Amino acid sequence: METIKRLLRRSIERQFVVYRRERQVLSMPVLALVVLAICALWATVLAGIIGLCCGCTYRFEG
Repeated sequence: METIKRLLRRSIERQFVVYRRERQVLSMPVLALVVLAICALWATVLAGIIGLCCGCTYRFEG
């Protein structure tokens, strides 16, 4: 149980960040990204591909 709590805590502390032209456009906890990917996989993949085509970069911070 402690392992699950620690994993959830880390996934909330770490951020998935989207940059475009060196400016931060979006920041969300990794847990939210995972839930979004589970609920709407194709929309998430499509948004990622469109973002790459528009010059966005993706980073994990925290």
